[in-house]
Amino acid sequence: MLRGGRFPVSRGRRPGVRRGPRPGDPACNGTEAGRDPDDIRTAPYVPAAASEDPGQARAALRGHLAYYVGSGEGYRRAVAEYFPDEADAVADAWRAGNRNEARDAVTDGMLRALGVAGTPADARDQLSEIAALDAIDEPLIVLPEGADESLQQRTVDSLAPGRT
Repeated sequence: MLRGGRFPVSRGRRPGVRRGPRPGDPACNGTEAGRDPDDIRTAPYVPAAASEDPGQARAALRGHLAYYVGSGEGYRRAVAEYFPDEADAVADAWRAGNRNEARDAVTDGMLRALGVAGTPADARDQLSEIAALDAIDEPLIVLPEGADESLQQRTVDSLAPGRT
């Protein structure tokens, strides 16, 4: 999730969410199918981790991003649109089997732009920023790959609708 003021993109856009229909986009396909593009909802996956120990939350998100950027070429390409050198460093390390190096290559800027991580209050604030983006109808929380059960439960409890 690239959020205003903390990333190189303006007007509340995020990687993979572009304005205006293009071939293959839901809006373009919706129009071709006779649907109004304004009736199409955007509900992106948002990797998220909340913990009283913000370092633990960031580490979980860092590992999750390293896994996806390192093992999925489509994810690497999407992230490389905004973080080209960083995405390549993560992917190269991951594919060479250097998982710790790959996690370490995920920058703080990537964490802020591509997910939610921090204390429960900070994570709720970050998620609220994402939900307020014009391009987003409803964010869907994804728990970090490999996070322990305690962190997963804390994240769900912290980010459940209606929590303050």
